[in-house]
Amino acid sequence: HSAYCYLLIIAAFIVAIRQHVKTPKEYRLPSNLLIIGLCVSLVGNIAVIATNIDLDLSLVAATISAVILYQATRNYQGLAFLLQARNEAFHHIEAAIFIFDGKKCMVNMNRSAYDLLWHIGIYKRNPTYSRILEAMHESSEKQVHLDDPDGGTDFYLKEGKVFNLREKPINDNNGRPIGYFTFISDETDNRKLIEYLDKHSGIDALTGLSNRRKIEEDIDILQQGDDGCCAVLFGDLNNLKETNDSLGHQQGDVLLRLVAETLRSVCPPTARIGRMGGDEFLILVPGYNEGQTAHLTGEIKDYLTLQGERHPFNPSIALGYAIRQAGGSFQEAVHAADEAMYQDKQGMKGSQVAEPA
Repeated sequence: HSAYCYLLIIAAFIVAIRQHVKTPKEYRLPSNLLIIGLCVSLVGNIAVIATNIDLDLSLVAATISAVILYQATRNYQGLAFLLQARNEAFHHIEAAIFIFDGKKCMVNMNRSAYDLLWHIGIYKRNPTYSRILEAMHESSEKQVHLDDPDGGTDFYLKEGKVFNLREKPINDNNGRPIGYFTFISDETDNRKLIEYLDKHSGIDALTGLSNRRKIEEDIDILQQGDDGCCAVLFGDLNNLKETNDSLGHQQGDVLLRLVAETLRSVCPPTARIGRMGGDEFLILVPGYNEGQTAHLTGEIKDYLTLQGERHPFNPSIALGYAIRQAGGSFQEAVHAADEAMYQDKQGMKGSQVAEPA
């Protein structure tokens, strides 16, 4: 009978230890107290066998264990309250949050996620990730993958709403993914505001330069003014894609902002500088002749090279220019500058290939 009782205690101790190891550290106090209570009970029973004292130490140990287990129960009630509070906070988040296991099967979702599923026509309680993604595609007229690495994908629904989907891995203690969070948020108002600002402010949000629409308006104004020659410089940033692929899109954004800072620092105050989109830039400098423009082109390249010493990439830009004479066409000058830029880029690639030889 004694052996049977000891085996039960040891078995309970082993089970408690295994569960204790699996429990997150911030939740281990109840299991700590449980293990301490089992240890006290086990030590008390061993002491009864190993000694000949008249006092029944097993009863004393059982009493101490009962007090410790009572404290563990009280702490567990506080932990249950904390878990309930976290659960309520989880369900009150406006964004739809889905939790998937390693096989991307549904584990949990908040109330906003339930509402979203109904909105996109999913009535099954625990859909898979692929089914949710399929329903998002079916409900949208277009999808836009954002350049920001944490930006996710915008789904433009046919009804006019814009939902952004982002995914974040859940890793174990060794950094291996064991599941995924998927966040889907309603970004309709934010996207409309960005579109409005882009349309009415004429500013490129990433670089602070003029956007394509604004620089084209500047060309129209200069064309109508017809007040003399104007230098037109067309630039194409080198290695932006390679920087995004090797260092991440955040460093790619830093590279674009560095180029914008360089152009603002080197170009004269009268210059109109715009980002045409992606890695292309257009600069208009009224009153500049060919000699001044050639000097400005060299200054931009040299300044950009110096700035690159502070960053993990080597920034460089291919530049071409043309001089629009009074009464001439800006469109022809832009085209000529673009052609010259292409020749400069080819020359830069040729020199890079020739260097190792």
